[in-house]
Amino acid sequence: MEKNKTLQTMFVLIISAILLAGCGSLFGTSPKPTEPDIPRGSEKYVMRAKAELSRLEGFDPNLIDTVSVEFTEFPDASLGVKEPGESYAQVVTTGYIIILEYEGVRYEFHVNDDRTVRVPE
Repeated sequence: MEKNKTLQTMFVLIISAILLAGCGSLFGTSPKPTEPDIPRGSEKYVMRAKAELSRLEGFDPNLIDTVSVEFTEFPDASLGVKEPGESYAQVVTTGYIIILEYEGVRYEFHVNDDRTVRVPE
């Protein structure tokens, strides 16, 4: 009889623990997602932007967070970041505006199939 009572108590405790673990999000204890929803097909552009930020600043790319990824159409091939003395094809150019963050500081990149450009602060 004592053995059955012990097993029953253990069973109740295990079930209670499982149920409470599932309620974690109700109490704000669920893990915060570190990456936003990244539009399908844009993953390679995010990786390129992170690699470029890592190269420019020496950051560990694994510690760079993605804040946002937005598909856009730039008015020309400069991707909205014209460099003095350069000329750009005057064609609408599709790409992404990607906002990255490292240790609380945000960095904006404009990326398409041909270029990855950091937007000056």
